[in-house]
Amino acid sequence: MKGDIFRSVRIRLCAPRTGDEKEVSTWYDDAFYLRSVDTEPAYPFSEEKIEKEIKGAENTFYFHIRTLEDDRLIGFATLHSLEWNNQLATLAIGIGNKKDRGQGFGDEALKLIMRYAFMELNLFRLSLEVISYNSNAINLYLRNGFIKEGVIRKAVYRDNQRHDRIVMGVLRHDWLKANNYEAVT
Repeated sequence: MKGDIFRSVRIRLCAPRTGDEKEVSTWYDDAFYLRSVDTEPAYPFSEEKIEKEIKGAENTFYFHIRTLEDDRLIGFATLHSLEWNNQLATLAIGIGNKKDRGQGFGDEALKLIMRYAFMELNLFRLSLEVISYNSNAINLYLRNGFIKEGVIRKAVYRDNQRHDRIVMGVLRHDWLKANNYEAVT
């Protein structure tokens, strides 16, 4: 067994806490954040709506990302649309505050949620979709073993322009090999 499945060097994955909705609602005031993590029209969420979204998420493993240094809420990581019979899930991740982006927190959180998915939940495949203009996210996923599997052409309409959705995925055995785990058969 390799380490604490919920902690990395600077962050940890944890359950949402009562009161987190206030911080998360500030992220939903940031149009850049909204337009990076979702293809729906950008719209600020109230604390009540966020609480309902989190509590109402079925077939989902939803984590908040907190710093170890000061226990500050900085983002979320989730595995949703789980298909237990097929051992697959869709992954989503976001770093909420602008000042925390580009600091490597997303990379640490992605590594943790992937390890959780493959080692704890015994999933075989993780997939995601990312908007083609989100090059930082695409590069993060590529560095962590995801491959581009397809393109949903011109599926996102923003600012009078159409953008592709990039479909990406990673398989358990590829992740195990890249992270120096021995596959168990």
